[in-house]
Amino acid sequence: MAQFSLDKGENALLKIAGISAAALALFSAFTFYKNNIWHPKVEVKSVDFKNGVAKLVVNGKPFLLKGDSSYLISYDWGIKFGTT
Repeated sequence: MAQFSLDKGENALLKIAGISAAALALFSAFTFYKNNIWHPKVEVKSVDFKNGVAKLVVNGKPFLLKGDSSYLISYDWGIKFGTT
């Protein structure tokens, strides 16, 4: 009669649970950093209020914002023309 042992299955499940918990902790820390600590670098190069056009540099990349449009930079950060 063969012996059946749950030790191998339990060990595998414990390893999977440990790796999952560590990955979740890293993801949570990254999300907290991006939402609460990090902020984008935005430079306003020129603004033409009459035509509703703004030339910006967002995180080192040039961007042209037109009219009443809005631009989502990342996470909770965005730019909208004509508002503060």
